[in-house]
Amino acid sequence: MGQNAALTVFGYVEVRAEARVLKSAQAQTVALDLYWNEELQDNATVATSESVQMLLAAGYEKKATEGFIYQEPFKGTVPLYLFYSEELKDFRTSTLAPKDPALRQANYVLVRIEGYVFPVTATVPAYSDT
Repeated sequence: MGQNAALTVFGYVEVRAEARVLKSAQAQTVALDLYWNEELQDNATVATSESVQMLLAAGYEKKATEGFIYQEPFKGTVPLYLFYSEELKDFRTSTLAPKDPALRQANYVLVRIEGYVFPVTATVPAYSDT
């Protein structure tokens, strides 16, 4: 499905582009997949096998692949963090630093780094905004 799958799958409205991801797999990249939990009405976008297993165990289903991201730091990339708010029962994947005031105010805690993406301001061939 690709670029902005959450917009298509769930009818969301884009507030801002978070990062740029590769449209196709490259060496040292992994899929960045979109998952959905119907009961919780929550989505999560993840790339690590640990996160995939955690989501599947919690009843999430894979809905789409957003693109591909690097597993390790790569020139020009920034970390893509996975956060979770127990209070909101909500996952959030973001390039915002774990100490960002907006995340702390909403009680999101860092789960892990999912991989490495290009910032929105980067010029990257064969990318999509996500």
